[in-house]
Amino acid sequence: MEGQMTRNTLVALLLAPLLVGSGTLLLGQTEFHRPLNDDPAGFTADPPADRNEPIQAPTPIAPPDNSKGRNRQPVLEVGVPANVDLLNFVVYPVGSDEPVAETYTNDPSWPVEPLQGDLLPVGEYVWTCRALFNAGWSDFFMPFWRFEVEKTDPDNPLDDIGKRTELPPSPTPVSPRHRSKGRNGDITLVVTGGLDYDEFHFRVDGGNSGHGVWEGYTSRPEWRVPRFPVYVYGTFNWTCRARLGGLWSNWFAPEWTFEIENPTTQPNGDMTSAIYPVSSVAVTPNPARSGTELRFLLARDCHVTAVLYDAQGASVRTLAAGRLAAGSHGLSWNGRDDIGRRVGAGTYLCRITADGASSVVRITISR
Repeated sequence: MEGQMTRNTLVALLLAPLLVGSGTLLLGQTEFHRPLNDDPAGFTADPPADRNEPIQAPTPIAPPDNSKGRNRQPVLEVGVPANVDLLNFVVYPVGSDEPVAETYTNDPSWPVEPLQGDLLPVGEYVWTCRALFNAGWSDFFMPFWRFEVEKTDPDNPLDDIGKRTELPPSPTPVSPRHRSKGRNGDITLVVTGGLDYDEFHFRVDGGNSGHGVWEGYTSRPEWRVPRFPVYVYGTFNWTCRARLGGLWSNWFAPEWTFEIENPTTQPNGDMTSAIYPVSSVAVTPNPARSGTELRFLLARDCHVTAVLYDAQGASVRTLAAGRLAAGSHGLSWNGRDDIGRRVGAGTYLCRITADGASSVVRITISR
């Protein structure tokens, strides 16, 4: 996200499209169990008419299991039959079920391209891969293989080309005080940190609405939470992370809380559609080789923007910017950026914002 302009906006992310898939991945243990049999990006194959035996998963080749090295862009390699249609590589930090890198490719070797930043931070990782044939997807190979990225200089947080190899420390919360009460529209979140951070990312969730997350990006260590609709109240959790160079810190934990009291009267009507006018977001096909279509519903007439971002957070293409009527809408993307260049293979995020509320969907381009 290096070079990205400062943002300060109210968004309500729909988290489900960002998840890699269902199931539980137990990392940092002897075995890893994550039954991902459906494609997380929505790309499916026709099931065979009679499948008596499971499809063979790819065979890991390199880097060797439990290997260590200073290369922060290791090349993952698997062995597969010649008739494979597509491969899905996934890399996780040890102890996390959120991928740090993922791709769909036809090549059995892949130089790891993180979803955030250019190179992998120093740390321990596990990786796996599955294959798509005419009969469908194989399972991910098990157990996952493990590798470690080591420091170039154990006493220096920067590598020999001047980039950070360690995540910066998380900011420290200052106010509002934990478990305090405040008035709707008068809440300003403040953090502090010992470094000259480039950007702060605040996040608020909870309350009685049961939907989404409110977020704000700012270059300052404070963010005034925009006024909630009158019938959103209750206890809210908040946290913050900070970016230094191309790397984001972890969110500070545990989260702090603040309370907005229930107003004495509340209007009638559909609270969900009043706050979140965007729904039924879908992308077809996904993954896509060239073009795809993004469809969604609007609960009311409103101003809509739809912007695509790459894995580093840079804006790639604006698909919509203007007022749209209530109802169903479709936005086509031909796999090119705003000046007509073909984008590279990888994962892109499309943020659809309507009257300050946002939906985010992941789109994968495979070449």
